[in-house]
Amino acid sequence: MEMIRLYELKTKFEMVREIESVKAGKAQDVFEKVLKDLFNPFQESFFVIFFNAKNQVLGFQELFKGGLTGSTVDAPTLLKSVLLANAVSFIIAHNHPSGEVTPSPSDRQVTERIKTASDTIGLNLFDHLVFSDKDYFSFAENSIL
Repeated sequence: MEMIRLYELKTKFEMVREIESVKAGKAQDVFEKVLKDLFNPFQESFFVIFFNAKNQVLGFQELFKGGLTGSTVDAPTLLKSVLLANAVSFIIAHNHPSGEVTPSPSDRQVTERIKTASDTIGLNLFDHLVFSDKDYFSFAENSIL
């Protein structure tokens, strides 16, 4: 899968968004300006949002797709995409098709694995968001990350 760069979003899809103004440490900002419109009630999707050293958004990518009840997340593939995007920080996010944003035990394990791996290679995982079309759960805001 290929990273969607901001200029491609605006050119290819003629989307007018405020993605450039997203703040890395602001979960609500990320939810409102990026994720809310990506909610899919039929399939779980896993996204990564890339940030440069100035915490400016470089782009985002839908990295993994699953079914109604889950998706498989491969940490090496995720970290490779962060490195290829020339990002130094990132936020991961996935939707729960059920609309329930409470993280599952599996969500917590994946977050811990990715955090440990990213720390090892000097990348900063800002947050993990679990979202629906109306709400989100932030691991960082809830002091889990």
